[in-house]
Amino acid sequence: MSGFKLAALVGSTASGKSDLALQIAEKTGAEIISCDSLLIYRDLNIGTAKPTETERVGIPHHGIDLVDLNTNFNAGDYVRYTRGVIEELKKKNKPGLIVGGTGFYLKALLCGVWDAPPTQKEFRQNLEEEYKNTEELKKKNELHKKLEKLDPVYAAKIPSGDIYRVIRALEIIHVTKKTMAEVLADQKSSDVLPYECPVFGIKRHMRELERRILDRTNKMFQKGLVEETKKLSAQYDPIPRALFCVGYKEVLQFLDKKMTLPECRERIYISTRQLAKKQMTFFKTFPKPIDWVELPENEEQLVTNVIRVINHG
Repeated sequence: MSGFKLAALVGSTASGKSDLALQIAEKTGAEIISCDSLLIYRDLNIGTAKPTETERVGIPHHGIDLVDLNTNFNAGDYVRYTRGVIEELKKKNKPGLIVGGTGFYLKALLCGVWDAPPTQKEFRQNLEEEYKNTEELKKKNELHKKLEKLDPVYAAKIPSGDIYRVIRALEIIHVTKKTMAEVLADQKSSDVLPYECPVFGIKRHMRELERRILDRTNKMFQKGLVEETKKLSAQYDPIPRALFCVGYKEVLQFLDKKMTLPECRERIYISTRQLAKKQMTFFKTFPKPIDWVELPENEEQLVTNVIRVINHG
């Protein structure tokens, strides 16, 4: 069967997606499309376990190092970028392998994304000006109260600490003059991906995954995670939201002397385990079927299955 071939490989953080993707790409000539909301950022290297330049030699990777840390990037941006990559691969008659753990991005790519209003720079600047002298915790609480007055139903779904989603909701309500429920009711998911894309998933026994997370955490410190975080935090004022992800967030607290280095390591290990659990919970409700394979015992089977799809459909 001829034609354009596409497949996706998903799983939690530290499950081994990147290594398997390289194996599959080497055997099929597929180009790798990252589906990771952190690999899009330049300079977030060690703490994201980003594939190195050496690992990328000979195998084209897409979706990596797209924007600076202080650039807003959402699922809609990911879909627009990746659709372009997929069309280019089709023109070259090259198969594509989508790899990552950001399930929300993959869902938007395969099933469509609603047409949300674009970011309102002036609106955000006005909010920053309004709260520029307000202590961070108080600022979060007051912004949440503002949302409660405008849309109490939606506000109840978002914790006050999630300032990014609170501001985004305020922004959308400001533009549309509607509650979030009304906005979502008016929307229809659009641009469903017009290509078949079987999704394969990696599962690990919990003890095995925990061992891999611990090993990866230790390697990040050996490679210079503290130095990388210190350098990046000095480059930006204020520190970008992207730098408050798992790994970097804990090192920032260490640099602020809020915890010791051993405590920092332990906190990263725990936070990464929690992240892995959240990722797998998301995939349980994924709208497309996922062919889950237990690793390491069925690794050969998984590789064979993905290769079969890419080579033969």
